[in-house]
Amino acid sequence: WLYKSVWSSLYGSTSDAVREALTARELSPLDPHSAYFDTILSGAYAFNHEYDNAIRVANRSLKLDYNHAPTLRAKLLAQVEAGYTADAKETLSHLLVVIPNLTVARYQSMGGAENPRRQRVVAALRSLNVPETT
Repeated sequence: WLYKSVWSSLYGSTSDAVREALTARELSPLDPHSAYFDTILSGAYAFNHEYDNAIRVANRSLKLDYNHAPTLRAKLLAQVEAGYTADAKETLSHLLVVIPNLTVARYQSMGGAENPRRQRVVAALRSLNVPETT
């Protein structure tokens, strides 16, 4: 269910992605990797425009893995798209501690740069003046 959610988040239905991630979380409530489950769920919520849920779940995940870059990116996307600019700037500051050489180009080089949902992350990074390149 969890990996199906990842696929749905990027290529399928974002509402399916949320349902699939919730199912994975429910099937394994005591999983030692629950922070990862919450990262996937936070991203699914963000891509499905459920920003407050995305931020809430990202914060829960970050309590267990404070410096997890994918979780910080999901939270940042939700904050930017929800209009929580001051909070997004704080999240970006944290992300830049984790990835000090972050640029838009480096994010895009991780793969799937043309994906419309990943382009939303690119737009969020650009809106916060993350450099294009070094």
